[in-house]
Amino acid sequence: MTATAGEDDRSKAPYPNQERLIEHAASIFSAFGASARHASDLHGRRYVEFTGLSQTQIEQGGQSLANALGLELSDMAEIWAELSDAADEDGLVYLSDGMYLTDDGQLIER
Repeated sequence: MTATAGEDDRSKAPYPNQERLIEHAASIFSAFGASARHASDLHGRRYVEFTGLSQTQIEQGGQSLANALGLELSDMAEIWAELSDAADEDGLVYLSDGMYLTDDGQLIER
């Protein structure tokens, strides 16, 4: 899913140009044959949700998306380290819609 909102405590902000994020994400992940669902959250913020992607496709697509947006992307374990203050008792960082990031950089669904 594309990021539409920052953290509740305002410690992290969403990507500032949602339309650009959604446009690039849709283009990149559709190239993998992913199904995309465009929707809005309860606050009217648009997002896109992808299904049918492997872990490798997510990682490759994430790197391509970061490049398209001009962002430097660390590996997923480094991202976990950046977000680890939000980890639950199992050491997992909640991302969105049942997706969690482990300390070794793996994405899991619960």
